[in-house]
Amino acid sequence: MGKVYLAKILTELDQENLNHNIEITEAGSNDLSAKLKNGEIDIALLNSLSPINNNHYQSKLLRTNSVKLIVSQQHHHSS
Repeated sequence: MGKVYLAKILTELDQENLNHNIEITEAGSNDLSAKLKNGEIDIALLNSLSPINNNHYQSKLLRTNSVKLIVSQQHHHSS
C-alpha cells in the first residue's frame, strides 16, 4: 500500500520543503502499528479490513478497495 501513495506524499512534502528528515520503514500493517504504538515511527500507511478506531491515533481513510477471489474454472469454488 505504501508504494502506491508514497510517491505522491513525498512530492507534496518536497514542495513544502518538509522532506529533509524522512526515514522509510517497510513492514506489514501489524508491525507498523506496533512501531507506531511504541514510538519507533511517527506516521504509518496501514491496510486494514476494518476501520481503525484507536484513541491513541489520529487516522484518515485514504481509499476503500474490494477484494476478489479468482480461481480456475476447474476449482471447486468456481461456478
